[in-house]
Amino acid sequence: MNSTVALVHMLGIIFLAVGICVILNKKNLSMALEEITHNKGLLWVWGFICIALGAVLIAFNNGVPGSRLSLLVIVLGWLSVLKGACILVLPSSAVASFYKQFNKSWILIAGGIIAVVVGLFLLFGLSHSHYSPQMYGGGQQGMFNQQGQSNLPAGQ
Repeated sequence: MNSTVALVHMLGIIFLAVGICVILNKKNLSMALEEITHNKGLLWVWGFICIALGAVLIAFNNGVPGSRLSLLVIVLGWLSVLKGACILVLPSSAVASFYKQFNKSWILIAGGIIAVVVGLFLLFGLSHSHYSPQMYGGGQQGMFNQQGQSNLPAGQ
């Protein structure tokens, strides 16, 4: 399996799990958001985790350059890096103020539903419909052969 497809599956699982947890446990999430935004140490860890996740998405994305799947992984990776950088750079009061705007029951439920839909789409819709072994150079072989020549069919 291509690492881009694996990353999309990983993101799908994360979105699905977080969405379900938000829907079923919004009260605890609301309290956790309140605590995290007032604790500079937790904010630092949260920002670092966002940057690390984004870096992993960007670094291990080896899909076909220009493909929609590869572009999606890169965009999500850079958005995660940007979020982490904002959390680390902005004063904790600004981060707390931002998250306070979204710490409302109906927004959390809507976000949870959106996360579940996106997770299901990443797991079962997007990744399976766009993955074919020929698109990625014969599946396990990768995009390039041992001589460095492209395994992709002509025109891709």
